[in-house]
Amino acid sequence: SCASCAAAQEALSLNPKAAGAFAILARMAVNGFNLDLGRKLADRLDALAAPFGARSTEADLIRMHALLRQDAAADASDLGASLLGRTPRHRRAIAWTAAANAASFNDEMVGAHLALLESLAPGSALGFATVGVVLAEQRQYDDARRYLEEATTREPNWAEPWADLGLMEIQAGRDTGASDALRRALELDAFDERARNSLALVDGLAPWPVLESEHFRVRYRPGIDAQLAGEKLPVLERLYARVTRGEGGFDHEPAEKTLIELMPSHR
Repeated sequence: SCASCAAAQEALSLNPKAAGAFAILARMAVNGFNLDLGRKLADRLDALAAPFGARSTEADLIRMHALLRQDAAADASDLGASLLGRTPRHRRAIAWTAAANAASFNDEMVGAHLALLESLAPGSALGFATVGVVLAEQRQYDDARRYLEEATTREPNWAEPWADLGLMEIQAGRDTGASDALRRALELDAFDERARNSLALVDGLAPWPVLESEHFRVRYRPGIDAQLAGEKLPVLERLYARVTRGEGGFDHEPAEKTLIELMPSHR
């Protein structure tokens, strides 16, 4: 948030070598897809660690997240393996390495890293929550849901996995699951604006009508948008046939209908 950014900047004004403040700014940059800034700040963390003959663990975790946001899962996995070579019992490093392997579809390594984490922290939700978030970003919704639900089962009073589960369900077009998870997140953390805004979106869209065809659902605000919604379905079906079965297509059909939402404004 802007408040967190301002606080980190103030901390650096008081102590220009405050590694924690640099780490906060770097994580915020990567979360906002400002990957170049995130890497530059990670380099600053390494520079702060260098006089002690070390390399910053936090810097490599930030770089791993940046690589995953670039769909460079194999590179993130390699970096995770290198990091664990230096810090084999670092729990967040294990969790992020498991997530990188999940994004690479290396289920065997995911299981191995989660088992290692379980041996170090029995019952911890950290690994499952981290893997779930990364898989949600990779649009692997069913697997993401499984990991995030396991995280909420293991630590039901930790708000963040509930919020991440709700956001993932929104992306997957599953409003009921999204609403339930976001409400639980806000019960645990009433200050989570991300969850609050997302829940307002879900509640606001809930009463909108939906038109359906064989492969699509189109949701729209009642009124003038109904005309466009109705005209979209035959066009979408023609595109569907071309993309899934036509020349140059993918020879693949989604298991569920695709939801299209017509927003009346940018807001």
